[in-house]
Amino acid sequence: MEKTFEQILDFNAFANEYLSKNKGESKLSYAVKKVQKKLAKTIEEYVDKIKDLEIDKASVDKEGNLLIKDNKYLYTKDNLKELNKAKKELYESSIIEVYNVDSHIVEYIDEYELTLEQKDIFEGFVV
Repeated sequence: MEKTFEQILDFNAFANEYLSKNKGESKLSYAVKKVQKKLAKTIEEYVDKIKDLEIDKASVDKEGNLLIKDNKYLYTKDNLKELNKAKKELYESSIIEVYNVDSHIVEYIDEYELTLEQKDIFEGFVV
């Protein structure tokens, strides 16, 4: 099934919330974990792009070494503006990108297990 990156992020966020509230093993939780595992590489690639942008825009010393304080990169005002703009452009271009997602559809779900909004988020992934 084809899903946009925004739908993948929504699924992943809700999946984390669902799994933290539903500790027991069910067909749905099994399917959610399985699909999350399949999506991990796609999400990881996006996170890597963000990390690359952060490094590219970070301040450096005279020798070209990154300036770091409290385990965070330091930025000039202008570089921080550029970083925020680049992150926004990456996000906006990524949310419309379409990915072919391997779903794991659960045939039967207790009608009270998910709200309509939750079913909508999970649709095409696990329901």
